[in-house]
Amino acid sequence: MKHELSQFSQYRNLIIQSVNVWLDVLDLDANVVLWNKAAEAISGYSAEEVVGHKKIWEWLYPDEKYRAVVLGDAFDIIQNMADEKCIETTIVTKSGEERIISWNSQNLCGENGEPIGSVAIGVDVTQQYHVNQKLRHSEANLRAVFESTQQGAILLDRDGIIQTINKSAQVISELIFEIPVKEGDALFSVYPKQFSDLFWDGFQRALSGKTEKHERSMITREGQKIFNIRYSPVNSAEKHITGVFLQVEDITEQRRTEFELREKNEDDALLNRLNDAANRGLKTSELIRFAASEIQNAFSMHQVTLSLINTTKRLVKLQAFEHGFRQVLTWLNDYFGVDNESDQYIPLMEEGFYHQLIQQKSIILLKSPEEIENFLWLNIKEIEIREAFNQMFHDLGIRAIALIPLIMDDQVVGVINVGSQMVMTHHELDRLQNIANYFTTILKRRWVEDALRESEARFRFTLDHSAVMVFNHDRDLRYVWGYNILPDFPLQNVIGKRDDELFSSEDAEYLMRVKRQVLETGFPKRTIVKLTLNEKSVSYDMSIEPKRDENGEIIGLNCSALEVTDRVLAEAKIHQRVEQLRALRRIDEAINTSLDLKFTLGILLSQVTDQLSMDAADVLLFDQAMLTLNFAAGRGLRSHDLETIALRLGHGYAGKAALERQPVTIPDLEKETMNFSRRLVLEEGFHFYYAMPLIAKGELKGVLEVFKRTEFVPDDDWVEFLMALTSQTAIAVENIRQYTSLQQVNLELALAYDTTLEGWARALELRDQETEGHSRRVIEMTMRIAKEMGFSDEEMIHIRRGTLLHDIGKMGIPDSILFKPGALNEDEWQIMRSHPVMAYRLLMEIPFLQSAIDIPYCHHERWDGSGYPQGLLGENIPLSARIFAVVDVWDALMSDRPYRPAWTRERTLAYIREQSGRQFDPKVVEVFLQLAA
Repeated sequence: MKHELSQFSQYRNLIIQSVNVWLDVLDLDANVVLWNKAAEAISGYSAEEVVGHKKIWEWLYPDEKYRAVVLGDAFDIIQNMADEKCIETTIVTKSGEERIISWNSQNLCGENGEPIGSVAIGVDVTQQYHVNQKLRHSEANLRAVFESTQQGAILLDRDGIIQTINKSAQVISELIFEIPVKEGDALFSVYPKQFSDLFWDGFQRALSGKTEKHERSMITREGQKIFNIRYSPVNSAEKHITGVFLQVEDITEQRRTEFELREKNEDDALLNRLNDAANRGLKTSELIRFAASEIQNAFSMHQVTLSLINTTKRLVKLQAFEHGFRQVLTWLNDYFGVDNESDQYIPLMEEGFYHQLIQQKSIILLKSPEEIENFLWLNIKEIEIREAFNQMFHDLGIRAIALIPLIMDDQVVGVINVGSQMVMTHHELDRLQNIANYFTTILKRRWVEDALRESEARFRFTLDHSAVMVFNHDRDLRYVWGYNILPDFPLQNVIGKRDDELFSSEDAEYLMRVKRQVLETGFPKRTIVKLTLNEKSVSYDMSIEPKRDENGEIIGLNCSALEVTDRVLAEAKIHQRVEQLRALRRIDEAINTSLDLKFTLGILLSQVTDQLSMDAADVLLFDQAMLTLNFAAGRGLRSHDLETIALRLGHGYAGKAALERQPVTIPDLEKETMNFSRRLVLEEGFHFYYAMPLIAKGELKGVLEVFKRTEFVPDDDWVEFLMALTSQTAIAVENIRQYTSLQQVNLELALAYDTTLEGWARALELRDQETEGHSRRVIEMTMRIAKEMGFSDEEMIHIRRGTLLHDIGKMGIPDSILFKPGALNEDEWQIMRSHPVMAYRLLMEIPFLQSAIDIPYCHHERWDGSGYPQGLLGENIPLSARIFAVVDVWDALMSDRPYRPAWTRERTLAYIREQSGRQFDPKVVEVFLQLAA
């Protein structure tokens, strides 16, 4: 028996180790007791590594929280708290791989039934787990697609019971039938019979194995909708049909888009036909009739007219008639007296619909017989024609008329009148308006092309009868086109060439430089171009503009040129005249602003050489006493020999011109034998000579000579301008000489005046027993202070004279008072203080001394107002008098008097400083002390 048990134990161990499932045994402390081969294979840990301890749990479950949960379940089983437990856990193998194990654990009990451990059987379900996850994910995705698709989807069993239905199907059901449906409903019992029958046939055919597809139009709460319905059989794994899959899709927008696309293609085709007709060169009237016919055919309208509106003449011109309108042509022709259908007119009535169309610039739709009759009444006043139109509309069964405006540049220029037997939709009207807009563009292009052709004809006629040249260049500045090119350059000889291949290098260099500048900058340029043609200078007014492609890139030049040789010559003549006038003006300014004869003659000679294109010129002045011509000024002379020459009248060319008072011209000095001529040729290199006498007020003033070192032939304008210059020169010499003489006389007279005044001042010093030199000293100091305080030179003259005559009033004081040895009484003081007034009365009678009165009249005034004769205060006292008051006291105190000796310098300056602000002006005292120091 013991042997059998041992053998059974061996068999048991062999079975445990050979099974392909994880098997482990734990004791009460969760230590591993048994660890089979499968456990080793799955975990990567051998039995030797794990048996006898419980570290394996830390290895298999590294996360502490997760490990606590797993061990908690194990202990529940070990302690018999749970007989058996099935769980799934995720372990980490020795290689670090995560594996999912499905456990079936149960407790082990001893002979007495007490718990002694647990046994666990584990199966690796990792692969199965991932497969299930993918299946669940796929099912979730399919469910999401099923629920989110816009198609309604319903799964029915063979009895029509709804097994599955998505949200779109529920929404469509409520939209069509206003009946909610759900899983478990019998579809053909829920829907009304007419709809159930509609679905029943497709359902039955699907059960028979056929897939059906139908397109149905239904009225829903949101209007008419189009649905695509599909019935598909559902097969089981055994290929048995278990039900039907019903799909419902709202294709209303798809069909509408297809319809609009088809309409757009039709409209595009119509627009292409109109455009092709315009490109074929049809006349405008033919193009309009073609457009009316095409619109009538494209829209299946029963009546189409196309009219142009002349708002100026207040007429509607019927340009094209289609369909029934031809029935009333006879009425129109008879009434208006015309035979051509393209020239029918209807007056534009103020109250009519055409006038309304012009005002509102949008479609007018007439959709009732009353509105149509009112339209005829308001727009056609002629009863016969109106009745003909009315009859035509009645016969054609026209129920609606649309007036579609042709709008060009925000103005209604025409109208498409469309009649239909059915009321037109807004969509149709929009299409018609789009066609009208496009045709307006074609019409505008046609009118522009007509205008361009007319303009081109006028332009070509103008070019044919004008002297304007027109030509184009490419970017290489080669001629690519031209019109009215120069007769010397036939067009075939110009095309493909550049300016440097046609003109001289100098002319071509300027031309090409200007043209390149326009190419590089993109800015137009207008310039005068001078060309030498047949050895003759010809001027052209040329305009150059950049030529651009559709992208704005410069690809060449557009040029035009007009010969303006006569104008350029006239402008040059005018410019020369203007410069000559400016020269005369500058000479006048020199004469009027300067009395320096040498300076004035220098200005004159510079203008002579510049304006007359001479190399040199000089002025010889006549000495009446010596009867000689002496050099006064020159310009452009290489040597100074001519400056020392004194010619007697009649000697040399200048002497001859002076004596005879006539110009002398020597065209070629080299041919002359006179010694003077030889000197001019050898020393100066002169070739041309001209002498003009200077005459002023009938008297000879000198001679003006001009020289040129090259050949020169003067014209009449040149001689005329030279005569004007010599006339001004003579006047300048006369005026300066007269002024110089007058200035000398005035200087002598002024000197005589000052000598007289100094005599008076000396007489006053002698009479008043002043110290010698008093007048000189006070004049010197007064003038120094006045200059320091900013007086002008002219004012200084009057101050000097006032200082000389400061006591001139004492001439009226009796000697008994003036020289009284004792003190003066009050009456005598009154007489003495009147001498400034006497000075005023005396000097006011002499005009040239009136400006010198301030010092004689006011030098006894005091700064504080206590002076005499007027008692003036502060700055009311003339500044010159305030200056002299300080100087007069300074000199008096520094001089000996019969009644006292002279003060010292220090005492005098201290006194003047003390009287500053009382007797004297503080500012004057300040300046005086600075100068006295």
